[in-house]
Amino acid sequence: MPRKVETLASKSVEELLEELKIGNQKAFEQIYHRFHKWLHTLSLAIVRNNEVAEEIVEDVFFELWEKRRECDQIKSIESYLYVTVKNRSLDYYRKHSKNHFVEIEELINLEVKISPEDIFLFEELKSYIDKSVSELPPKCAEVFRLVKLEGHSYKKAAELLSITPKTVENQLAIAVKRMVIALESYVNDNPKEDRNTLKALIFLCFIFSI
Repeated sequence: MPRKVETLASKSVEELLEELKIGNQKAFEQIYHRFHKWLHTLSLAIVRNNEVAEEIVEDVFFELWEKRRECDQIKSIESYLYVTVKNRSLDYYRKHSKNHFVEIEELINLEVKISPEDIFLFEELKSYIDKSVSELPPKCAEVFRLVKLEGHSYKKAAELLSITPKTVENQLAIAVKRMVIALESYVNDNPKEDRNTLKALIFLCFIFSI
Protein backbone atom coordinates (compact mmCIF):
# COMPACT_ATOMS: atom_id res chain seq x y z
CA MET A 1 0.00 0.00 0.00
CA PRO A 2 1.55 3.34 -1.05
CA ARG A 3 2.45 5.74 1.76
CA LYS A 4 0.16 8.75 2.02
CA VAL A 5 2.01 11.93 1.12
CA GLU A 6 1.24 14.80 3.50
CA THR A 7 0.74 18.12 1.75
CA LEU A 8 0.88 21.59 3.25
CA ALA A 9 -2.87 21.88 2.75
CA SER A 10 -3.40 18.95 5.11
CA LYS A 11 -1.07 20.22 7.83
CA SER A 12 -2.24 21.82 11.05
CA VAL A 13 -1.81 25.53 11.73
CA GLU A 14 0.92 24.71 14.25
CA GLU A 15 2.83 22.73 11.61
CA LEU A 16 2.44 25.52 9.08
CA LEU A 17 3.81 27.99 11.63
CA GLU A 18 6.91 25.81 12.03
CA GLU A 19 7.34 25.78 8.25
CA LEU A 20 6.89 29.55 8.14
CA LYS A 21 9.69 30.02 10.68
CA ILE A 22 12.17 28.48 8.24
CA GLY A 23 10.94 30.65 5.36
CA ASN A 24 8.61 28.27 3.56
CA GLN A 25 6.62 30.59 1.30
CA LYS A 26 4.05 27.91 0.48
CA ALA A 27 3.31 27.54 4.20
CA PHE A 28 2.81 31.30 4.40
CA GLU A 29 0.38 31.14 1.48
CA GLN A 30 -1.57 28.39 3.24
CA ILE A 31 -1.86 30.50 6.39
CA TYR A 32 -2.93 33.48 4.29
CA HIS A 33 -5.69 31.55 2.50
CA ARG A 34 -6.96 29.93 5.70
CA PHE A 35 -7.35 33.16 7.63
CA HIS A 36 -7.74 35.98 5.11
CA LYS A 37 -11.55 35.91 4.80
CA TRP A 38 -12.01 35.63 8.56
CA LEU A 39 -9.69 38.57 9.29
CA HIS A 40 -11.10 40.71 6.49
CA THR A 41 -14.62 40.15 7.81
CA LEU A 42 -13.52 41.12 11.32
CA SER A 43 -11.77 44.29 10.15
CA LEU A 44 -14.55 45.29 7.76
CA ALA A 45 -17.13 44.95 10.52
CA ILE A 46 -15.21 47.52 12.58
CA VAL A 47 -13.90 50.03 10.01
CA ARG A 48 -16.80 49.64 7.56
CA ASN A 49 -14.59 50.38 4.58
CA ASN A 50 -13.66 47.52 2.28
CA GLU A 51 -10.43 49.05 0.99
CA VAL A 52 -9.24 50.01 4.47
CA ALA A 53 -10.04 46.55 5.84
CA GLU A 54 -8.15 44.92 3.00
CA GLU A 55 -5.17 47.21 3.56
CA ILE A 56 -5.09 46.44 7.29
CA VAL A 57 -5.18 42.69 6.72
CA GLU A 58 -2.58 42.80 3.94
CA ASP A 59 -0.24 44.88 6.13
CA VAL A 60 -0.55 42.39 8.98
CA PHE A 61 0.27 39.47 6.70
CA PHE A 62 3.16 41.37 5.12
CA GLU A 63 4.64 42.03 8.55
CA LEU A 64 4.14 38.38 9.50
CA TRP A 65 6.25 37.34 6.52
CA GLU A 66 8.86 40.00 7.18
CA LYS A 67 9.18 38.88 10.83
CA ARG A 68 8.89 35.14 10.11
CA ARG A 69 12.21 34.40 11.82
CA GLU A 70 10.81 35.88 15.02
CA CYS A 71 7.78 33.59 15.02
CA ASP A 72 9.14 31.66 18.01
CA GLN A 73 7.46 34.34 20.11
CA ILE A 74 4.07 33.50 18.61
CA LYS A 75 2.34 30.72 20.54
CA SER A 76 -0.86 30.81 18.49
CA ILE A 77 -0.86 32.23 14.97
CA GLU A 78 -4.65 32.41 15.06
CA SER A 79 -4.67 34.53 18.24
CA TYR A 80 -1.80 36.69 16.99
CA LEU A 81 -3.57 37.50 13.72
CA TYR A 82 -6.90 38.08 15.43
CA VAL A 83 -5.57 40.45 18.08
CA THR A 84 -3.35 42.38 15.64
CA VAL A 85 -6.09 42.93 13.05
CA LYS A 86 -8.70 43.76 15.69
CA ASN A 87 -6.48 46.31 17.43
CA ARG A 88 -5.42 48.01 14.20
CA SER A 89 -9.01 48.16 13.02
CA LEU A 90 -10.12 49.68 16.31
CA ASP A 91 -7.26 52.19 16.15
CA TYR A 92 -8.42 53.22 12.68
CA TYR A 93 -12.02 53.47 13.85
CA ARG A 94 -11.12 55.68 16.80
CA LYS A 95 -9.00 57.95 14.61
CA HIS A 96 -11.33 58.36 11.65
CA SER A 97 -14.90 57.78 12.82
CA LYS A 98 -16.99 60.81 13.75
CA ASN A 99 -19.24 58.53 15.78
CA HIS A 100 -18.31 56.50 18.82
CA PHE A 101 -20.39 53.44 19.56
CA VAL A 102 -20.38 52.22 23.17
CA GLU A 103 -20.40 48.71 21.74
CA ILE A 104 -16.80 49.21 20.50
CA GLU A 105 -15.57 49.40 24.08
CA GLU A 106 -17.75 46.45 25.02
CA LEU A 107 -16.16 44.40 22.25
CA ILE A 108 -12.69 45.25 23.54
CA ASN A 109 -13.61 44.35 27.11
CA LEU A 110 -15.17 41.06 26.09
CA GLU A 111 -11.81 39.78 24.84
CA VAL A 112 -13.69 37.18 22.85
CA LYS A 113 -11.74 35.37 20.18
CA ILE A 114 -13.89 34.90 17.11
CA SER A 115 -12.71 31.81 15.28
CA PRO A 116 -12.77 31.18 11.52
CA GLU A 117 -15.68 28.80 12.14
CA ASP A 118 -17.64 31.68 13.66
CA ILE A 119 -17.64 33.40 10.26
CA PHE A 120 -20.39 30.99 9.19
CA LEU A 121 -22.43 32.12 12.18
CA PHE A 122 -21.55 35.73 11.35
CA GLU A 123 -22.92 35.37 7.82
CA GLU A 124 -26.08 33.75 9.17
CA LEU A 125 -26.49 36.56 11.69
CA LYS A 126 -25.94 39.22 9.04
CA SER A 127 -28.67 37.69 6.90
CA TYR A 128 -30.96 37.56 9.92
CA ILE A 129 -30.34 41.23 10.67
CA ASP A 130 -30.84 42.23 7.04
CA LYS A 131 -34.17 40.41 7.12
CA SER A 132 -35.13 42.06 10.42
CA VAL A 133 -34.28 45.52 9.05
CA SER A 134 -36.41 44.88 5.96
CA GLU A 135 -39.36 44.11 8.25
CA LEU A 136 -39.14 47.47 10.06
CA PRO A 137 -41.57 50.25 9.11
CA PRO A 138 -40.11 52.05 6.06
CA LYS A 139 -39.09 55.24 7.89
CA CYS A 140 -37.53 53.26 10.75
CA ALA A 141 -35.61 51.11 8.30
CA GLU A 142 -34.25 54.16 6.45
CA VAL A 143 -33.12 55.81 9.69
CA PHE A 144 -31.59 52.60 11.01
CA ARG A 145 -29.58 52.03 7.83
CA LEU A 146 -28.30 55.61 7.69
CA VAL A 147 -27.31 55.88 11.36
CA LYS A 148 -26.42 52.35 12.48
CA LEU A 149 -25.22 50.77 9.27
CA GLU A 150 -23.74 53.73 7.40
CA GLY A 151 -22.57 55.72 10.42
CA HIS A 152 -24.25 59.05 9.64
CA SER A 153 -24.97 61.54 12.41
CA TYR A 154 -28.56 62.35 13.34
CA LYS A 155 -28.17 65.70 11.64
CA LYS A 156 -26.89 64.22 8.39
CA ALA A 157 -29.58 61.51 8.37
CA ALA A 158 -32.20 64.21 8.93
CA GLU A 159 -30.88 66.18 5.96
CA LEU A 160 -30.89 63.11 3.71
CA LEU A 161 -34.46 62.21 4.69
CA SER A 162 -35.79 65.78 4.89
CA ILE A 163 -36.92 65.34 8.48
CA THR A 164 -35.83 66.82 11.82
CA PRO A 165 -33.00 65.36 13.95
CA LYS A 166 -35.59 64.74 16.69
CA THR A 167 -37.62 62.61 14.29
CA VAL A 168 -34.47 60.68 13.45
CA GLU A 169 -33.86 60.10 17.16
CA ASN A 170 -37.43 58.90 17.71
CA GLN A 171 -37.47 56.62 14.68
CA LEU A 172 -34.08 55.16 15.61
CA ALA A 173 -35.29 54.41 19.14
CA ILE A 174 -38.23 52.48 17.69
CA ALA A 175 -35.98 50.63 15.23
CA VAL A 176 -33.36 49.71 17.84
CA LYS A 177 -36.02 48.47 20.27
CA ARG A 178 -37.47 46.16 17.60
CA MET A 179 -34.02 44.99 16.51
CA VAL A 180 -33.02 44.18 20.10
CA ILE A 181 -36.15 42.07 20.51
CA ALA A 182 -35.37 40.26 17.25
CA LEU A 183 -31.76 39.61 18.26
CA GLU A 184 -32.75 38.41 21.72
CA SER A 185 -35.03 35.93 19.99
CA TYR A 186 -32.11 34.79 17.84
CA VAL A 187 -29.87 34.27 20.89
CA ASN A 188 -32.59 32.33 22.70
CA ASP A 189 -33.01 30.11 19.65
CA ASN A 190 -29.27 29.31 19.71
CA PRO A 191 -28.69 28.25 23.35
CA LYS A 192 -25.72 26.03 22.49
CA GLU A 193 -23.61 28.91 21.23
CA ASP A 194 -21.26 30.71 23.61
CA ARG A 195 -23.11 33.83 24.76
CA ASN A 196 -20.05 36.09 24.76
CA THR A 197 -19.18 35.04 21.23
CA LEU A 198 -22.75 35.60 20.14
CA LYS A 199 -22.74 39.05 21.74
CA ALA A 200 -19.56 40.00 19.89
CA LEU A 201 -20.86 38.62 16.60
CA ILE A 202 -24.18 40.41 17.01
CA PHE A 203 -22.31 43.66 17.59
CA LEU A 204 -20.25 43.12 14.45
CA CYS A 205 -23.36 42.40 12.42
CA PHE A 206 -25.22 45.30 14.01
CA ILE A 207 -22.83 47.88 12.55
CA PHE A 208 -21.77 45.89 9.48
CA SER A 209 -22.94 46.81 6.00
CA ILE A 210 -21.65 45.64 2.59
